[in-house]
Amino acid sequence: MQDTSKTNSTVPFDPGFAPYTFAFSPSYFYMDIEIKKFKNFNQRKMKYKTLESSIFQLCDNLISFYFGGMLYGAYLKNKYQNNPKQIQGNDFIGLSVEKCKSTDVSIEVHTLEKFIKNNDKSPFATRKMNPKYFFIIDNYIEFLEINNYFTDVKTTSDIKIPSGLLYINNFSETDLDDLYQVIQKCINDQKIEKLLNSKYFENIKPNT
Repeated sequence: MQDTSKTNSTVPFDPGFAPYTFAFSPSYFYMDIEIKKFKNFNQRKMKYKTLESSIFQLCDNLISFYFGGMLYGAYLKNKYQNNPKQIQGNDFIGLSVEKCKSTDVSIEVHTLEKFIKNNDKSPFATRKMNPKYFFIIDNYIEFLEINNYFTDVKTTSDIKIPSGLLYINNFSETDLDDLYQVIQKCINDQKIEKLLNSKYFENIKPNT
């Protein structure tokens, strides 16, 4: 898909991820409640096993959204560094950071962080967490914090990039266009989890 913002004065805050992003925390809280209904360890483990696959699907989906959001932010920052664009559709403009910290945005990210960082310690888990997820969640939390939860992000020049994605600052024009095409293909295919099969995910060097 062609980047029509080249001829427009604005760019979208969300390139199209929202319709294909699902809530994580309600299912996580439900799982926690259901498991605690059982006192017997084996029963708890069996219950967890029945829910594990679905919770990981939601985890994969939300981590894809966070990764895609950072990639898109880095694209906007660098693509228009010499000709900043107004950002359209940012509903966080004008909100207080403190209010944002109590909204679903913050609840979601910190619930997912808890799941990612505690999964491998769980006596019930049968699937190990992808080490690259630690990189993504840590950088996304940084992304939220350095941008004050996007409360002041009005133009592409206002975007701040988390430390783990600063390498995109060295991208050429061709590299940036390729990044945009990868993002758009995932959206057009209605499967944002495809970002986890992209070269950008492959290039992540986790610290864990």
